[in-house]
Amino acid sequence: MIHLKNKPLLFCLMLSLLAGICHLHVQGAVYTVRDKASLVTRFAQANPGDTIIVANGTYDWGQIDITNSRGNSTSAYIVLKSQTPNGVIFIGSTYLQFAGKRIHVTGFKFANGKSGSDDVIQFRNGSSVAAFYSRVSNITIDNYNSDSTGAAAGLPTAIDNKWVSLYGTNNRLDHCTFINKSNSGATVVVWYDNPTYPQRSTPTYHLIDSNYFKGRSFVSGNGGETIRVGTSNVSASYGYNVIEYNLFERLTQSEPEIISNKTNANTYRYNTILNSTGGITMRHGRYCSVYGNFIINTDPLVTDGYGIRIIDKGHKVYNNYIEGVTGNNSNLTSMRAAISLYNGFYPSSDTTDPTHASGYWPADSCLVAFNTIVDAKGGGGILIGHTDNGFNVYQPKGIILANNVIKMAAGQAAYKPPTNTALTYFAEGNLYNAPNGLGITPTTGFVSATLNFGIRTNGIQTVPSVVQDAAVNTGNYAAILKNLDGQGQTRSSIYDV
Repeated sequence: MIHLKNKPLLFCLMLSLLAGICHLHVQGAVYTVRDKASLVTRFAQANPGDTIIVANGTYDWGQIDITNSRGNSTSAYIVLKSQTPNGVIFIGSTYLQFAGKRIHVTGFKFANGKSGSDDVIQFRNGSSVAAFYSRVSNITIDNYNSDSTGAAAGLPTAIDNKWVSLYGTNNRLDHCTFINKSNSGATVVVWYDNPTYPQRSTPTYHLIDSNYFKGRSFVSGNGGETIRVGTSNVSASYGYNVIEYNLFERLTQSEPEIISNKTNANTYRYNTILNSTGGITMRHGRYCSVYGNFIINTDPLVTDGYGIRIIDKGHKVYNNYIEGVTGNNSNLTSMRAAISLYNGFYPSSDTTDPTHASGYWPADSCLVAFNTIVDAKGGGGILIGHTDNGFNVYQPKGIILANNVIKMAAGQAAYKPPTNTALTYFAEGNLYNAPNGLGITPTTGFVSATLNFGIRTNGIQTVPSVVQDAAVNTGNYAAILKNLDGQGQTRSSIYDV
């Protein structure tokens, strides 16, 4: 008998018992399936906390269309997984479509198959019902190209499909491996629910993180992106997506956009792009943050790499490290500069005409600060006012270029087209070293310095001591940088450049 004087003990015992019951409930049931029909049935009947395991093996199941309506935004995941990581290999024409809330798909491999014009994995079912608060992780997709004949011949492939399409909201794609995509269609796409410009879609709030992309090749133009967030027709929409900690390596597509932003208020941070023919592009959309990314080219055979292209209004680009890019080495006005700010077809105020949805708007009220450009080659480490065949008549305005380091292996530190007489920018605290000098006048805000970078440590060249405590007007940027540098280290009270 537990006496009243032991009420605290009784209370603790009751809490422990309840916790155990809740734990058992969250653990849920575990089911193993070996065929598609059993998978479809079990998935539809699963409760939050349940796990459905597909037995190891190689399967060609065609369309896998599964739906579960029992979860909610805070429930335990309903887990669909392979028996062991990569132990289930989908081949042939297999592709996966799923819908529900709090679904977690993990551990499968898709290899050497083709799903036609259907995406390999879709966060929605065959009836276009989307998934929400769901997760796809630890998936491998390798050489799943819908037009293998054209790809093998090095030709633009006629069949367009994506490898992962995110629909719904609040989903996550993480710790996946995507290698050897050669056909048309972006590797990963974020889709929105209202494709009518300039109407706004529902914000998506997705997280795409910690994935590995390698061997993307596509010889045609548009359609070779690796991650695309939105389309032209939804570019007035807000996304609030975060794309972080992804590694891109040896991407040789002719499409210049490895990451292509096409909606508002997204964040691109802590990604690494290695020896690839492309860069990060704010193609449409406004008010995005691009920081802490590493874009590095150490291969002399990679000649079309660049850093970050800035188009439209209100972007903040800071704390990025860009090394060895040579994309505008032979052309002063090439868009493939280390950092490029664009002219526009239309003024920033023109945001309602649907016929203009796929056009360009000038960089406007954008911040470019505390970036490190090293060993780049080209007409300008920073291209201020890129023009496209002379048609981009609306010029950047209100640009801030502050406390950047620009070390050029060839060419000049900056370039501004002579026709950009209406362009406005403010510069302060920038340090440069280039064989052909600064390249723009006036030189206000740019200081020539000896910039001898040191041996490579933790993947990047050691910055010269001259940058230490050399930033100008630190207080103006403290709130944006949150006292962190490009490596996530805490800055001193006087910032390094």
